[in-house]
Amino acid sequence: MALNSSPAARAVTLEVRHRRENGPLSARARHLREVFGVETAEETVALQPVTVTPRGITLITGFSGTGKSSLLRELCRRTDVRTVADLPPIGPTDRVVDLFDSDVEETVSWLGRFGLGEPRLMMSRPEHLSDGQYHRLTLARLAHGGPGLIAVDEFCSNLDRTTAKVIAHNFQRACRFLNLDAVVATAHEDLDDFLCPDDHIRLDFDGTVGRTTGTRVPGERIEHWIGEEFTERAGDRADYETLAGYHYRAEDERWIDWENLVTEVRTVRVRGLLVAVKVFCRPFPREFEALPTLRRINESVLCQERVIVHPAFRGLSLNARMWPGTEPGTAPRQRILFAQSALGRLFPFHLRAGYRRVGHPSETPAKEQLDLADVLRRHDPGINPNSTKAITALLRSAPDDVLSEIRATAAAAFDLATRRQIVFLADLAGADVRQEDLAFVSRASADAARTADPESLAVMVETATPYRMAGFVREWVPEHGWRVAAHGSDDHTGTLAAAHR
Repeated sequence: MALNSSPAARAVTLEVRHRRENGPLSARARHLREVFGVETAEETVALQPVTVTPRGITLITGFSGTGKSSLLRELCRRTDVRTVADLPPIGPTDRVVDLFDSDVEETVSWLGRFGLGEPRLMMSRPEHLSDGQYHRLTLARLAHGGPGLIAVDEFCSNLDRTTAKVIAHNFQRACRFLNLDAVVATAHEDLDDFLCPDDHIRLDFDGTVGRTTGTRVPGERIEHWIGEEFTERAGDRADYETLAGYHYRAEDERWIDWENLVTEVRTVRVRGLLVAVKVFCRPFPREFEALPTLRRINESVLCQERVIVHPAFRGLSLNARMWPGTEPGTAPRQRILFAQSALGRLFPFHLRAGYRRVGHPSETPAKEQLDLADVLRRHDPGINPNSTKAITALLRSAPDDVLSEIRATAAAAFDLATRRQIVFLADLAGADVRQEDLAFVSRASADAARTADPESLAVMVETATPYRMAGFVREWVPEHGWRVAAHGSDDHTGTLAAAHR
């Protein structure tokens, strides 16, 4: 069943005598010995010889005290294996992103595979993570050592069981695609369906050993679990606001035009608890449909504006379960879904939802956009040119001559960026671009930049400055609508796997 391609692993027969040693008695213990008239005795539990073939994923379970840790220690003594003890210490100034010796782009993609691909989280100190996030980080660090054998004791033992199941699923998927073998031990029996181990060894108190060899396809149980407990349905703005705090942009930079652009909100709930939300928008406000080019785009293209998944449920490809609502037996008004994402450049999670990647205009910023970023940095060298909040602060404090310079430069950059986006979306829609429509947009952009207050101008500036994003599209298919026929693709992990072989 295992999908990894490591060389044939050598079977190791382990014999363990698991001792519970009493040691010297304390004064209080001696008092109890006299009160009850008993002597202590050393208790030894000898496990039956256990043959472990560390290939694929091996799960060891049993009640506390049955010898799981002893078995792992003996395995570590007999084989070349990585454990938590082998991880480099975390420095006093280290952030999560600093704990990996690869470049930033690869690190982001790697962390995304373990459900940690969120910018603010990656910039955090490790001790500020939740228990579940820290456990994911530890597994990501262990796996980053490349192909080989890793061993994890107390696997997900201190986590709530829902989080443990999600992490177990993500872990086995990463191991299989990244050519890793793993032996994990836990007292919990509920992870078998989510790890889909190649070998499940069960230890009992009397030293007997039972085992089950896996025959299931990884992912089958997670699909069944999600199908049973996760419900996808329509949502609203309140649902978005409930999860908005988990988005990586600050509150005043998560701006969405709910009145003019939003068409629909979809959600995923597990046992009634909201865990994911997706917002869909038309590309341009309805009043812009007076321009034939923009009307054709709105008729053909729908934008996936925002996807937010609760941190505990990242890695389950919930994005692939939230699609625009369509009346049964009818085609949608828009037949093309478009998504753009900065995170998607480094971790293209949209591919799991059946999207395909397309070139995005932001990947080759124009001279006007680069000039705008230079002007901002000239007046504030430390500015983040992609932060609306930082730009607003600069505009409010700028002298009139500086503000005029920024307005003029922003007008040219915003005009250029908007026209490029129109041409790009028209190409997706298969629509002809009318030059008179582009000319109208240019005049409107200049007028807007000339009269905008600092807050509105900041939005235009942030929109026009270079901010590289990846583009993804998905076409409506009559056979199964928007939904993905088979659950998600992991093809984008090929370069990661290759880098660690």
